[in-house]
Amino acid sequence: MRIALLIYGRLGYPSTHYDNTLDSIGREHTVDIFMSSDNPPEHFLKDFLAVYKPLRYVSDEIFYTIDLDKYRPRKGYNVNMSNMIRHFINKKRVYTLLEEYIEATGTHYDVVISLRQDLRFSNSFKFDHISENTLCVPGGNDSGDSRNHLNDQVAYGNLTVMKKYMTMFDNLIPILEGDVDLFPGPELLVHANTLFHKMSFVRTDLNYGRVRYE
Repeated sequence: MRIALLIYGRLGYPSTHYDNTLDSIGREHTVDIFMSSDNPPEHFLKDFLAVYKPLRYVSDEIFYTIDLDKYRPRKGYNVNMSNMIRHFINKKRVYTLLEEYIEATGTHYDVVISLRQDLRFSNSFKFDHISENTLCVPGGNDSGDSRNHLNDQVAYGNLTVMKKYMTMFDNLIPILEGDVDLFPGPELLVHANTLFHKMSFVRTDLNYGRVRYE
């Protein structure tokens, strides 16, 4: 299969994660890499480019004008607003790079994977759940109630469903207008995005942990 790997967000010691990530996806597949990280440290960016060799990437600082303060609950969660918004913008930016590449080259992808770079996997991706309008997310990694929270660190599916997942920033206001109690929980918003687009999702047995760096 040909797989588009979309890496977004913070970069942390990229060369220590590359083999683990590619082994988990499967070396038998052709994997094309795209990346969006806002203003990463130069040494991490240099390391990433040397090891991952992305077909396209963006590392510009993110500036945004969206104002979500009116949706803050009176009893808020401990969520960094700026980090959350830049998280969603990075996903949109890296998906845009993929779309531009497909338009320029006509390349077909069987699967699109979105993930953070600072993850370590302990088993392999399974691609037998790929189907129309179905998002695949690892089970057991939600930070809240799995009935209305959805993992926001790893997801995969076909091109159509991943566009809906990766560009949810465009629909933040309509989603919040539908249910202001969703905010400011990123996993609540990711789950709400599946409802907004009438997407299905399946929980997979992909196991991983986030490696935290200072």
